[in-house]
Amino acid sequence: MKQIVMILGLVILILQVALGQESMIYDFESKNPPTMVKAKLGEFTVFRVENINKFLYEVKIESKQIEFISESPAVFDLVFKKEEKVTSIVDIVAGKIGDRSVLLEEDKICMKLKSDNESNLEISNSKLGLLNKELNFQKDLPNSSRDPAKISELDASINKLTKDTAELRKAIKALNAITDEYLKILQELQSKALNVHNSFELLEKSKALKNRLVGISLTDGLTYDESLKKTNELFVKFPFIDYPEELIDSFERAYRQFKSTYELYLVNAIVRKKIGCDESKIKSNVETLYNEIESLKSLSVKENYAEIFQNINTLFSELRNKNNFSVVSDPVQAEKDVINFNIKITPRNSINTSGGLEGRQFSASVPIKGGVKIDFSTGLFITMGLNDRKYSVNPSSNDTLKSIISEDKNNNFAQVLLGALMHISKRTTSNFKLGGTFGFGLNTTNISNANIFLGASCIFGSREMFIVSTGLSLANIDYLKGNYKLKTEYTTTSIDSDITEKTLRPGWFISFTYNLTNLKKE
Repeated sequence: MKQIVMILGLVILILQVALGQESMIYDFESKNPPTMVKAKLGEFTVFRVENINKFLYEVKIESKQIEFISESPAVFDLVFKKEEKVTSIVDIVAGKIGDRSVLLEEDKICMKLKSDNESNLEISNSKLGLLNKELNFQKDLPNSSRDPAKISELDASINKLTKDTAELRKAIKALNAITDEYLKILQELQSKALNVHNSFELLEKSKALKNRLVGISLTDGLTYDESLKKTNELFVKFPFIDYPEELIDSFERAYRQFKSTYELYLVNAIVRKKIGCDESKIKSNVETLYNEIESLKSLSVKENYAEIFQNINTLFSELRNKNNFSVVSDPVQAEKDVINFNIKITPRNSINTSGGLEGRQFSASVPIKGGVKIDFSTGLFITMGLNDRKYSVNPSSNDTLKSIISEDKNNNFAQVLLGALMHISKRTTSNFKLGGTFGFGLNTTNISNANIFLGASCIFGSREMFIVSTGLSLANIDYLKGNYKLKTEYTTTSIDSDITEKTLRPGWFISFTYNLTNLKKE
């Protein structure tokens, strides 16, 4: 049951990667810039290079994520003591903690997939080593698909066989009592020898097939569709391309049949009677045919056709494998602000082409959206309604022993402060966004008396930001004590000498701030 659950979990993860995944695509053949995509927080993103011949080029794709952060202004340090908990609070607000325990298990699976992806990368490099070995072999061959020396050798053998056969026929013709049965036996032997010849010719033709496949693999600009077309064309000229290994069995079977027929020929009564029962005459009668077949057998043993067929199978399957004409990076789960891909395409060192191959190297970025983003800014603040209040105690017009408290008019209704804000907004790829804000403003005459700001912000820009904010402002100001009221008569002697006290009062503010610093955190 546990295994079933694990398998289902793996299937779900693979489906999430496959369905919830953005792909940035670069067409190697067209050389157009990569397609631009945007990733959502938590979503997987890959970089894909298409229409590239991996037999000629090696592709390396590296990725890293970048987070743009602004340092906490000093005013926050004055209000809050720096502790490790501050970072934790910020992370919780930004939505970066909570599901990490679940992601850890997924990371393990991704690492396993990545490890498998690296093992698969080593197997592919071993195959390429085999191809390079075959390439060196090709350089030792002439440009044509046939070996002139081998063809010349076969022609000489055929000519010799033809001449010896003619001599044989003369000898047979000279015999007075050649029967149809004897001719039938001889023709069967010749037919078996012909089968050996035909099988060997197919073995030799396999070299041309291998060279043709190597030539296709080394075609610059080869795409998957073109590779399919070129390999499909080979079916006409090389019909055995689907089952090359059977050629060895076919040759061995034809050789065994010839050998068996030849041994029967030597002991056949009619053959002995017509040749004169002289074993030396019987052997010499087909000696040329026998020696030719033994020569072909020696050549087949000397040549490693099994390795040639292995190369054919590998090349044929690799040329029809779409993965050999595209490269996909490891999936990157969006967790910060930007995913940077660095792509390096280099020609394989062991390959020499007449025109030469050029490498390419470039970078591409994927902006990330979604989740919560926290930024800081500093600048000028204008507060309204938070100046210290001043009051006067005036004798009452009705009773000289009583007084009335009145508020003095104060024209300094607005204040200009320096302050800093923390902005909480949704991560977007736009140059404009709205967010909530919280911060402090410093009174230049009393640093310990800070204004508290709480409101909303309009944020312009993506990295270096200009921000306009407004909302509620709170500050301790001199305000009438709670046991007094304006325009109310009090006994003069009962009124304190100081009728104000520091009271936290609300007002409102508007600010114009700038992103303090912009650091890259990799």
